[in-house]
Amino acid sequence: MDKLGIERIEEDVSKQQPFVGGTIDRVGIEDLEMPIQVERGVQVVQLPSHVTAMVSLDDEKMRGIHMSRIYLALHDFLGTQTLNLKTVKELLYQLVKSQKGISKKAYLKFNWKWPIKRKALKSDSLEGWRCYPVFYEGHLSEDGKEDLIMGLQITYSSTCPCSASLARALIQHKFQGDFSSSHIEKDKIFRWLGKEQSISATPHAQKSLAYIKLKVKEEKQSLIDLIDEVESVLGTPVQTAVKKADEQEFAKLNSENLMFSEDAARRIKDLLEKKSWVEDFYIHVKHFESLHPFEVACHITKQIPGGFSA
Repeated sequence: MDKLGIERIEEDVSKQQPFVGGTIDRVGIEDLEMPIQVERGVQVVQLPSHVTAMVSLDDEKMRGIHMSRIYLALHDFLGTQTLNLKTVKELLYQLVKSQKGISKKAYLKFNWKWPIKRKALKSDSLEGWRCYPVFYEGHLSEDGKEDLIMGLQITYSSTCPCSASLARALIQHKFQGDFSSSHIEKDKIFRWLGKEQSISATPHAQKSLAYIKLKVKEEKQSLIDLIDEVESVLGTPVQTAVKKADEQEFAKLNSENLMFSEDAARRIKDLLEKKSWVEDFYIHVKHFESLHPFEVACHITKQIPGGFSA
């Protein structure tokens, strides 16, 4: 016994002969809650994250890996380092090293939410918080090949172009019925357009999601900058606090950005293809239909050999 009266445990169960031999691709920790330090401009902020950290088990004679060493490697590293793709790469090697020769590969993923304050579209004094799901991901293969991935999710509004066209046709038909006379007064038309019963149809719109993964050599742009760019090309990001003027502007933006899922995915693709530092990408957009009891989705990849797959 030691000084505390605890019996010493001499046996290392992980070194026991396994019941069934064989290597394992990934084994480790999933959904670990751990704070991370991330840079926001010149500031370093601490945010909660969920971590997956795994290694391969390449020694067929070992029953298991040293699980606690994975946790301790994460705890010690993240307590002193800010998180970015460069430090993700460093941590991949730390995980392999922690296993003392029984592992050759490692996998990491950090999921967290970036809180960003957004101003209202028209009301200068109005603002609110949006929290954007983002992640870093890293793969280290047996031959030392490193894959570094960054990802984000954007919530936006999509108004169906087909539905908008059908609504316009019904409004035209209503107009013809209400103004059968060849002589039409401008003021009378103006008043007619402002009546609820005159606008006899409206297009359907829905909340929509864009999920994006980027495979890169290095992080040339922050996740926050990427979020801003994607929201800009889509044109209809969801809002926080609004007044009537802001809601009206949002309606205007939707009418100017009628989108099928294909349109949204292509807009993002066009943005990403202009970034030379992005090796590969995967785009998944989903429109939560208000017309149908199902969702409409679209997937686009850069389609390079060995790249992402849908």
